[in-house]
Amino acid sequence: GPPTIEVLNFPARTSAAFAGRDNDRFPAFAPNNRYVLFSTAASGTAQIWRADLDGANRKKITSGYQPTWQPRP
Repeated sequence: GPPTIEVLNFPARTSAAFAGRDNDRFPAFAPNNRYVLFSTAASGTAQIWRADLDGANRKKITSGYQPTWQPRP
């Protein structure tokens, strides 16, 4: 099944479950803590997607796997 990810918010100390789907893997949290990148192979090929911390507003970014956040050149 989908991975279980619990997102914790500090200093408020609240938490929310990330609504993952089958084949979601390799979560990488944004430096600003607004988004999470992850890989999925649900389509049959590895793709990198971005979503809000609760898993909503999923958007395909590119093909590939094991996403990382990097500074813009």
